[in-house]
Amino acid sequence: VVGRMAEYSEEKKDVSCAEARKRGPVVQPAEFSGNEDWSTWIRTFMNLAKLYQWDDDEKLVWLDCKLIGRAALAFETLDDESRETFDSAVEALTSKFEPAAKQLVYQERNYSVINGRRGTIGM
Repeated sequence: VVGRMAEYSEEKKDVSCAEARKRGPVVQPAEFSGNEDWSTWIRTFMNLAKLYQWDDDEKLVWLDCKLIGRAALAFETLDDESRETFDSAVEALTSKFEPAAKQLVYQERNYSVINGRRGTIGM
């Protein structure tokens, strides 16, 4: 498995994407160009990640592999800290592809899933 994405390079992306495809799931996440609905796409991505029991490094590799066009450019231009973990990358991409009102809903759902709770976080 590829190390942290702070050491990201095109060569590593090509190798890690090829590895992911070789041992990848039967149903792969769809590509995301930035024209689709982010919340729907990331929810589907997370469902597949849970199904295939990807760890955070694998999720980060698959996320990178499935971003195309302006979404790939958005990912590539994130600072190193935002590309270091899956959660930080998703948070940064959410801020780029979701209106502010929808971002709060995503954060609440993500918090609930991570902590095994239903409902929302207290504000």
